[in-house]
Amino acid sequence: MKINSVLSRGSLFIVALAFNTSTHAAIDVSASTISLQTNCTENSNVINNCFTDLNALNTWTWNTRIPSPSPGSPLKIEVGPGTFNGTFSCTSAPELGEDFGSVTIQGSGIHNTVLQNSSGPISTSKCNNMVFSDMTLKNTVNLFGVKNLGGTTVWNNIRIEGKGYAWFDSPNPCNTNGTHYWFNSTIIATPAAGSARAYYTACDESWFYGSEIISRGSSGTITPIFATGGEVHVYGSVIRALPTGNASAVAVTATNGSEVHIHGTGIDVIGTDSNNITALAAATNGSIHANSSSYVMQTGEGGNRTRISNNGGIVKAPYQWETAATPPAINTVTGSDTAIITATDDNHPHLTVSDNSCASKWFDINANSCL
Repeated sequence: MKINSVLSRGSLFIVALAFNTSTHAAIDVSASTISLQTNCTENSNVINNCFTDLNALNTWTWNTRIPSPSPGSPLKIEVGPGTFNGTFSCTSAPELGEDFGSVTIQGSGIHNTVLQNSSGPISTSKCNNMVFSDMTLKNTVNLFGVKNLGGTTVWNNIRIEGKGYAWFDSPNPCNTNGTHYWFNSTIIATPAAGSARAYYTACDESWFYGSEIISRGSSGTITPIFATGGEVHVYGSVIRALPTGNASAVAVTATNGSEVHIHGTGIDVIGTDSNNITALAAATNGSIHANSSSYVMQTGEGGNRTRISNNGGIVKAPYQWETAATPPAINTVTGSDTAIITATDDNHPHLTVSDNSCASKWFDINANSCL
């Protein structure tokens, strides 16, 4: 009886030890892959290297992990379905070297994984090799959304729903030279504090492929791309400005020496009320190069349509409108727009060119006179 009793107690001790070991998660300080989940227990088994709090994960990444993430020791963060509140941030400094960063955050899909915060769910400064994919990012209360200043980032299948500035870099002074690549992503801005700028850049270089950049709102001026420094390149994508109510809209603004290059892209400025709408606006040595792009420009009665507004910048964006009886009622710059018209005296189609010296703003090449 005593022997059996001892064996029983020993068996219970072994079972209890096994149970305790399995129910206490372990975080390997040198883990190459960690996860963010709504629950770190699955089928009564604890998932190791797992966090349920975004801020705690962020602190561990930069303050606990040995070594800090770098090209020689990158870190992957797998994010499960769910909504996670907080901020993932990375801030480099000269003493940390140019290799600081090297983190990949992969969600479970834009409809499944959401990282959100009142302001700034993602914020990086001069961090390199940062990769984000398959998730939605939101700022829910305050003006600023995702911030990336300097460094190198890659974004794939990302959706940003931002209030005010959905994505921005805006240092003072501007002393960075970052590069950001976007693939199959959507950036949407709605107004906050009078601003609805989906992509605001003051310093860095950005490249878009197969993506959407959208601003919508009912007040102020909404602008999907606002460049006041740096470069933006958009290829095979869609830029959409969707004003309602009293809002005006400018699809692309380039000022203060910035450059915006747009090719093979649809530029839509569509108002539902009497909105004043503009596709391309350049000022103060800003430059816009928009060849091989298409335009949809619609507004309600009383609204003005302007394809190109140039106030001290450079705009290279020739465009031929669809054939119609008369040329479109649109503001632009001399020589940049053409249209073939069919309502002519000789009943033959005529080529017309935009000419602001004409009262009609169109010059008939065939008739050699203003319309």
